[in-house]
Amino acid sequence: MENSEEAMNPKARAYTIPQPQPRINLFPYHNQVIVAPEKIREYLRWSIVNTVLGFLLFGMIAIVLSLLVRRRAREGDFTKAKKLSTITLLWNILVSLVGTAIWVYIIYSIVASAIGTSRAVKKGSG
Repeated sequence: MENSEEAMNPKARAYTIPQPQPRINLFPYHNQVIVAPEKIREYLRWSIVNTVLGFLLFGMIAIVLSLLVRRRAREGDFTKAKKLSTITLLWNILVSLVGTAIWVYIIYSIVASAIGTSRAVKKGSG
């Protein structure tokens, strides 16, 4: 007979409990987007510039979108923040292009009417 402690008390055996290994997802789902939080832009300054330049309603929409991007990023929902950031970028591009076209048309109309008026005055006086 063994005089060891295990022979005297079978419950005294030392068991090692296997520790769970961290799961590494080597193959993420095809629609899973991994986004770094520092890469998300909110375009708030651009939205404010669009609002100040006279595109009030559309600029306000851009500001709201920018603030939503900021909020989603703070909440940790980086995927939705990145999507909203892209929408904000596209909206700001659209507002800037349309707004610039409107300003060019307004300036052209003012200049054309001023030139037309000056020609009419010259013809009337001569």
